[in-house]
Amino acid sequence: MLGGIPLACLDLLGQSVLDRVVQRLRHDGVNLITVVIRDEFSHLARTSAATIRSVPSRPNLWSAAECTLREYVEHGVELVLLTRLGVYAELDLAHLIRFHRDAKQGVTAVTKDRESLDSWLIDAHQVRQTRRIGLPVLVDREGMAAALPYPVPGYVGRLEDATDLRRLVVDAFLSRCSIRPKGREISRGVWFDEGARAHRRARIVAPAYLGCGAQLRADTLVTRFSNLERGCYVHAGTVIDDASVLANTYVGKGLNVAHAIVDGNTLHPLRHNIVVEIPDAKLLGRTVPVAPSRSAAGGSGSLSLAERLLATAWN
Repeated sequence: MLGGIPLACLDLLGQSVLDRVVQRLRHDGVNLITVVIRDEFSHLARTSAATIRSVPSRPNLWSAAECTLREYVEHGVELVLLTRLGVYAELDLAHLIRFHRDAKQGVTAVTKDRESLDSWLIDAHQVRQTRRIGLPVLVDREGMAAALPYPVPGYVGRLEDATDLRRLVVDAFLSRCSIRPKGREISRGVWFDEGARAHRRARIVAPAYLGCGAQLRADTLVTRFSNLERGCYVHAGTVIDDASVLANTYVGKGLNVAHAIVDGNTLHPLRHNIVVEIPDAKLLGRTVPVAPSRSAAGGSGSLSLAERLLATAWN
Protein backbone atom coordinates (compact mmCIF):
# COMPACT_ATOMS: atom_id res chain seq x y z
CA MET A 1 0.00 0.00 0.00
CA LEU A 2 1.03 3.59 -0.64
CA GLY A 3 -1.25 6.26 0.78
CA GLY A 4 -3.85 3.56 1.37
CA ILE A 5 -3.83 2.49 -2.29
CA PRO A 6 -2.60 -0.93 -3.49
CA LEU A 7 0.65 -0.47 -5.42
CA ALA A 8 -0.69 -2.61 -8.26
CA CYS A 9 -3.37 0.04 -8.91
CA LEU A 10 -0.99 3.01 -9.20
CA ASP A 11 0.16 4.28 -12.59
CA LEU A 12 3.74 3.26 -13.27
CA LEU A 13 5.34 4.61 -16.45
CA GLY A 14 1.88 5.34 -17.76
CA GLN A 15 -0.03 2.21 -16.80
CA SER A 16 -0.81 0.33 -13.60
CA VAL A 17 0.65 -3.09 -12.85
CA LEU A 18 -2.91 -4.43 -12.74
CA ASP A 19 -3.59 -3.19 -16.27
CA ARG A 20 -0.26 -4.57 -17.49
CA VAL A 21 -0.91 -8.01 -15.98
CA VAL A 22 -4.38 -8.16 -17.56
CA GLN A 23 -2.95 -7.05 -20.90
CA ARG A 24 -0.20 -9.68 -20.70
CA LEU A 25 -2.73 -12.42 -19.94
CA ARG A 26 -4.87 -11.32 -22.88
CA HIS A 27 -1.83 -11.38 -25.13
CA ASP A 28 -1.15 -14.95 -23.97
CA GLY A 29 -4.65 -15.98 -25.04
CA VAL A 30 -6.50 -15.79 -21.71
CA ASN A 31 -9.97 -14.55 -22.55
CA LEU A 32 -11.72 -14.99 -19.19
CA ILE A 33 -10.24 -12.66 -16.58
CA THR A 34 -11.88 -11.44 -13.38
CA VAL A 35 -10.44 -8.87 -11.01
CA VAL A 36 -11.80 -9.20 -7.48
CA ILE A 37 -11.20 -5.94 -5.63
CA ARG A 38 -12.51 -3.99 -2.66
CA ASP A 39 -15.23 -1.43 -3.40
CA GLU A 40 -13.05 1.50 -2.33
CA PHE A 41 -10.47 0.65 -5.03
CA SER A 42 -12.80 -0.47 -7.82
CA HIS A 43 -12.54 2.91 -9.59
CA LEU A 44 -8.81 2.24 -9.98
CA ALA A 45 -9.38 -1.02 -11.86
CA ARG A 46 -9.87 0.75 -15.18
CA THR A 47 -9.09 -2.11 -17.54
CA SER A 48 -11.78 -2.90 -20.09
CA ALA A 49 -10.27 -6.33 -20.79
CA ALA A 50 -11.46 -7.93 -17.55
CA THR A 51 -14.61 -8.33 -15.49
CA ILE A 52 -14.45 -6.26 -12.29
CA ARG A 53 -16.04 -7.82 -9.21
CA SER A 54 -16.00 -5.47 -6.23
CA VAL A 55 -16.62 -6.50 -2.62
CA PRO A 56 -17.30 -4.38 0.49
CA SER A 57 -14.40 -5.48 2.70
CA ARG A 58 -11.15 -7.46 2.82
CA PRO A 59 -12.61 -10.63 4.42
CA ASN A 60 -15.01 -10.90 1.49
CA LEU A 61 -12.18 -11.14 -1.06
CA TRP A 62 -11.56 -14.87 -0.55
CA SER A 63 -15.29 -15.62 -0.70
CA ALA A 64 -15.73 -13.59 -3.89
CA ALA A 65 -12.66 -15.20 -5.48
CA GLU A 66 -13.94 -18.65 -4.52
CA CYS A 67 -17.38 -17.97 -6.03
CA THR A 68 -15.79 -16.61 -9.20
CA LEU A 69 -13.60 -19.69 -9.60
CA ARG A 70 -16.52 -22.07 -9.19
CA GLU A 71 -18.67 -20.10 -11.66
CA TYR A 72 -16.02 -20.39 -14.36
CA VAL A 73 -15.42 -24.08 -13.69
CA GLU A 74 -19.16 -24.71 -13.96
CA HIS A 75 -18.96 -23.12 -17.43
CA GLY A 76 -16.22 -25.47 -18.57
CA VAL A 77 -12.94 -23.88 -17.46
CA GLU A 78 -10.31 -26.62 -16.99
CA LEU A 79 -7.56 -24.64 -15.27
CA VAL A 80 -7.61 -21.58 -13.05
CA LEU A 81 -4.73 -19.19 -12.45
CA LEU A 82 -5.37 -17.51 -9.12
CA THR A 83 -3.05 -14.70 -8.09
CA ARG A 84 -2.86 -11.92 -5.55
CA LEU A 85 -1.12 -8.88 -6.97
CA GLY A 86 1.38 -8.39 -4.19
CA VAL A 87 4.10 -9.03 -6.77
CA TYR A 88 4.70 -8.33 -10.44
CA ALA A 89 5.73 -11.65 -11.98
CA GLU A 90 6.39 -12.33 -15.65
CA LEU A 91 4.98 -15.82 -16.07
CA ASP A 92 5.36 -18.10 -19.06
CA LEU A 93 1.86 -19.60 -18.89
CA ALA A 94 2.50 -22.39 -21.37
CA HIS A 95 5.59 -23.50 -19.43
CA LEU A 96 3.70 -23.32 -16.13
CA ILE A 97 0.90 -25.48 -17.54
CA ARG A 98 3.36 -28.10 -18.81
CA PHE A 99 5.04 -28.21 -15.40
CA HIS A 100 1.66 -28.60 -13.70
CA ARG A 101 0.59 -31.43 -16.01
CA ASP A 102 3.90 -33.26 -15.68
CA ALA A 103 3.72 -33.03 -11.88
CA LYS A 104 0.21 -34.61 -11.95
CA GLN A 105 -1.03 -32.49 -9.05
CA GLY A 106 -4.27 -30.63 -8.53
CA VAL A 107 -2.68 -27.39 -7.33
CA THR A 108 0.71 -25.92 -8.24
CA ALA A 109 2.08 -23.00 -6.23
CA VAL A 110 4.19 -20.39 -8.05
CA THR A 111 7.44 -19.44 -6.29
CA LYS A 112 10.62 -17.43 -6.72
CA ASP A 113 13.77 -18.43 -4.83
CA ARG A 114 11.59 -20.82 -2.79
CA GLU A 115 9.31 -17.99 -1.63
CA SER A 116 5.60 -18.12 -2.39
CA LEU A 117 4.25 -15.50 -4.80
CA ASP A 118 0.64 -16.07 -3.68
CA SER A 119 -0.16 -17.45 -7.10
CA TRP A 120 -1.54 -20.90 -7.90
CA LEU A 121 -2.56 -22.96 -10.92
CA ILE A 122 -5.57 -25.06 -9.97
CA ASP A 123 -7.38 -27.94 -11.74
CA ALA A 124 -11.13 -27.71 -12.09
CA HIS A 125 -11.74 -30.76 -9.90
CA GLN A 126 -9.78 -29.06 -7.09
CA VAL A 127 -11.85 -25.90 -7.45
CA ARG A 128 -15.01 -27.95 -6.92
CA GLN A 129 -13.62 -29.00 -3.54
CA THR A 130 -13.76 -25.42 -2.31
CA ARG A 131 -17.44 -25.92 -1.44
CA ARG A 132 -16.30 -28.43 1.16
CA ILE A 133 -12.97 -27.10 2.44
CA GLY A 134 -12.84 -23.45 1.31
CA LEU A 135 -10.32 -21.71 -0.93
CA PRO A 136 -7.89 -20.62 1.85
CA VAL A 137 -7.51 -24.24 2.93
CA LEU A 138 -7.03 -25.43 -0.65
CA VAL A 139 -4.01 -23.17 -1.20
CA ASP A 140 -2.68 -23.35 2.36
CA ARG A 141 1.12 -23.58 2.30
CA GLU A 142 1.33 -26.30 4.94
CA GLY A 143 -1.29 -28.37 3.17
CA MET A 144 0.67 -28.11 -0.08
CA ALA A 145 4.02 -29.11 1.44
CA ALA A 146 4.13 -32.33 -0.62
CA ALA A 147 3.30 -30.60 -3.93
CA LEU A 148 6.05 -29.50 -6.34
CA PRO A 149 6.20 -25.68 -6.56
CA TYR A 150 6.80 -23.97 -9.88
CA PRO A 151 9.91 -21.74 -9.77
CA VAL A 152 9.45 -18.67 -11.98
CA PRO A 153 12.49 -18.36 -14.25
CA GLY A 154 11.62 -14.80 -15.31
CA TYR A 155 11.41 -11.43 -13.62
CA VAL A 156 9.66 -11.01 -10.27
CA GLY A 157 9.29 -7.72 -8.42
CA ARG A 158 7.56 -7.42 -5.07
CA LEU A 159 4.93 -4.71 -4.52
CA GLU A 160 4.90 -4.13 -0.79
CA ASP A 161 6.25 -0.63 -0.18
CA ALA A 162 7.59 2.54 -1.78
CA THR A 163 11.07 1.05 -2.23
CA ASP A 164 9.59 -1.79 -4.30
CA LEU A 165 7.77 0.72 -6.50
CA ARG A 166 10.96 2.64 -7.23
CA ARG A 167 12.88 -0.58 -7.87
CA LEU A 168 10.32 -1.63 -10.48
CA VAL A 169 10.63 1.75 -12.24
CA VAL A 170 14.43 1.47 -12.37
CA ASP A 171 14.28 -2.15 -13.55
CA ALA A 172 11.90 -1.13 -16.34
CA PHE A 173 14.21 1.67 -17.48
CA LEU A 174 17.13 -0.81 -17.46
CA SER A 175 15.07 -3.40 -19.43
CA ARG A 176 15.40 -5.94 -16.62
CA CYS A 177 11.68 -6.68 -17.07
CA SER A 178 9.25 -6.37 -19.97
CA ILE A 179 7.58 -3.17 -18.70
CA ARG A 180 8.08 -0.32 -21.12
CA PRO A 181 7.07 3.33 -20.69
CA LYS A 182 3.96 4.37 -22.57
CA GLY A 183 4.07 7.12 -25.13
CA ARG A 184 6.84 8.10 -27.52
CA GLU A 185 10.60 7.96 -27.00
CA ILE A 186 11.43 11.49 -28.14
CA SER A 187 15.17 10.96 -27.62
CA ARG A 188 17.21 8.03 -26.40
CA GLY A 189 15.87 7.06 -22.97
CA VAL A 190 13.35 9.92 -22.67
CA TRP A 191 9.64 9.16 -23.08
CA PHE A 192 6.75 11.61 -23.45
CA ASP A 193 3.18 10.35 -23.27
CA GLU A 194 0.30 12.12 -24.99
CA GLY A 195 0.05 15.81 -24.11
CA ALA A 196 3.27 15.91 -22.03
CA ARG A 197 5.05 19.27 -22.28
CA ALA A 198 8.42 20.62 -21.18
CA HIS A 199 9.51 24.27 -21.30
CA ARG A 200 12.39 24.93 -23.69
CA ARG A 201 14.58 25.74 -20.67
CA ALA A 202 13.65 22.53 -18.86
CA ARG A 203 16.34 19.85 -18.82
CA ILE A 204 15.68 16.12 -18.91
CA VAL A 205 18.48 13.61 -18.44
CA ALA A 206 17.80 10.03 -19.59
CA PRO A 207 16.31 7.77 -18.55
CA ALA A 208 13.15 9.65 -17.66
CA TYR A 209 9.40 9.57 -18.32
CA LEU A 210 6.71 12.25 -18.54
CA GLY A 211 3.17 10.92 -18.41
CA CYS A 212 -0.01 12.00 -20.17
CA GLY A 213 -0.50 15.74 -19.74
CA ALA A 214 2.52 16.20 -17.45
CA GLN A 215 4.15 19.64 -17.51
CA LEU A 216 7.64 20.95 -16.72
CA ARG A 217 8.15 24.69 -16.25
CA ALA A 218 11.31 26.68 -17.01
CA ASP A 219 14.65 25.72 -15.44
CA THR A 220 13.39 22.41 -14.09
CA LEU A 221 15.62 19.35 -14.09
CA VAL A 222 14.42 15.73 -14.28
CA THR A 223 17.13 13.12 -14.03
CA ARG A 224 18.31 9.65 -12.93
CA PHE A 225 15.48 7.21 -13.60
CA SER A 226 12.73 9.65 -12.62
CA ASN A 227 9.12 9.26 -13.71
CA LEU A 228 6.39 11.89 -13.64
CA GLU A 229 3.01 10.28 -14.12
CA ARG A 230 -0.09 11.67 -15.83
CA GLY A 231 -1.25 15.13 -14.88
CA CYS A 232 1.88 16.09 -12.92
CA TYR A 233 2.99 19.72 -12.81
CA VAL A 234 6.53 20.71 -11.78
CA HIS A 235 7.07 24.42 -11.17
CA ALA A 236 10.06 26.48 -12.24
CA GLY A 237 13.52 25.77 -10.88
CA THR A 238 12.64 22.44 -9.26
CA VAL A 239 14.86 19.35 -9.47
CA ILE A 240 13.40 15.83 -9.64
CA ASP A 241 16.28 13.41 -9.07
CA ASP A 242 15.90 9.63 -8.79
CA ALA A 243 12.25 10.07 -7.82
CA SER A 244 8.72 9.09 -8.76
CA VAL A 245 5.99 11.74 -8.90
CA LEU A 246 2.64 9.97 -8.94
CA ALA A 247 -0.42 10.92 -10.96
CA ASN A 248 -1.97 14.38 -10.62
CA THR A 249 0.69 15.74 -8.26
CA TYR A 250 1.78 19.38 -8.06
CA VAL A 251 5.42 20.09 -7.12
CA GLY A 252 6.14 23.71 -6.20
CA LYS A 253 8.79 26.19 -7.22
CA GLY A 254 12.50 25.83 -6.47
CA LEU A 255 12.37 22.46 -4.69
CA ASN A 256 14.83 19.56 -4.73
CA VAL A 257 13.02 16.22 -4.69
CA ALA A 258 15.51 13.34 -4.58
CA HIS A 259 15.39 9.63 -3.75
CA ALA A 260 11.67 9.78 -2.97
CA ILE A 261 8.12 9.17 -4.10
CA VAL A 262 5.70 12.09 -4.12
CA ASP A 263 1.95 11.54 -4.11
CA GLY A 264 -0.07 14.73 -3.80
CA ASN A 265 1.09 16.45 -0.60
CA THR A 266 2.71 13.27 0.73
CA LEU A 267 6.45 12.66 0.52
CA HIS A 268 7.98 9.19 0.94
CA PRO A 269 11.78 9.53 1.39
CA LEU A 270 13.26 6.19 0.35
CA ARG A 271 16.31 6.42 2.59
CA HIS A 272 14.18 6.81 5.71
CA ASN A 273 11.24 4.72 6.87
CA ILE A 274 8.94 7.72 7.25
CA VAL A 275 6.07 9.47 5.49
CA VAL A 276 5.97 13.28 5.46
CA GLU A 277 2.76 15.20 4.85
CA ILE A 278 3.25 18.75 3.55
CA PRO A 279 0.27 21.00 4.42
CA ASP A 280 1.45 23.94 2.27
CA ALA A 281 -0.24 23.63 -1.14
CA LYS A 282 2.38 25.94 -2.64
CA LEU A 283 4.96 23.19 -2.08
CA LEU A 284 3.11 19.95 -2.77
CA GLY A 285 -0.47 19.21 -3.68
CA ARG A 286 -2.90 17.99 -6.32
CA THR A 287 -3.46 19.13 -9.87
CA VAL A 288 -6.73 18.92 -11.75
CA PRO A 289 -7.04 15.17 -12.47
CA VAL A 290 -6.03 14.07 -15.95
CA ALA A 291 -7.87 11.00 -17.22
CA PRO A 292 -5.63 8.01 -17.95
CA SER A 293 -5.07 7.11 -21.58
CA ARG A 294 -6.92 4.00 -22.68
CA SER A 295 -4.83 0.82 -22.42
CA ALA A 296 -4.85 -1.77 -25.15
CA ALA A 297 -7.25 -4.62 -24.57
CA GLY A 298 -4.87 -7.17 -26.02
CA GLY A 299 -5.47 -9.91 -28.49
CA SER A 300 -7.78 -12.89 -28.47
CA GLY A 301 -7.15 -16.51 -29.22
CA SER A 302 -6.07 -19.52 -27.19
CA LEU A 303 -2.95 -20.84 -25.57
CA SER A 304 -0.73 -23.14 -27.58
CA LEU A 305 -1.85 -26.00 -25.34
CA ALA A 306 -5.47 -25.19 -26.15
CA GLU A 307 -6.18 -24.64 -22.46
CA ARG A 308 -9.01 -22.47 -21.25
CA LEU A 309 -7.82 -20.32 -18.38
CA LEU A 310 -9.37 -17.97 -15.90
CA ALA A 311 -7.05 -15.52 -14.18
CA THR A 312 -8.44 -13.97 -11.00
CA ALA A 313 -6.52 -11.15 -9.35
CA TRP A 314 -7.47 -9.49 -6.12
CA ASN A 315 -6.08 -6.74 -3.91
